[in-house]
Amino acid sequence: LKNVKTLNSAELRACLSKYKETNDVKIRDLIINSQLKDILYLCINYKTLHTDIDVQDLVQVANIGLLTAIEKYKDNKKIDFKDYVTYWVREVILNEFKGEINDK
Repeated sequence: LKNVKTLNSAELRACLSKYKETNDVKIRDLIINSQLKDILYLCINYKTLHTDIDVQDLVQVANIGLLTAIEKYKDNKKIDFKDYVTYWVREVILNEFKGEINDK
């Protein structure tokens, strides 16, 4: 993760806009890679609350949330993309691990 380039908000908006126009997988992968640190951070924080869930499972599910965010995001200056990703990652994790969370 040290060598992964993080994009600032303006760069993310530009990449998202270009991805929406072209559906270029390389641009999508750049967006995904730029968010990996944030995804890992969210998963580790979530893991501290739910120790019975494997962090690797959380990361896989979180990536589904990230992909969902990329596809659904509309360039709206009111909502920052990183906040949108956080919403979708949490949503997907909660839905995926509903049984494990409710059992506590």
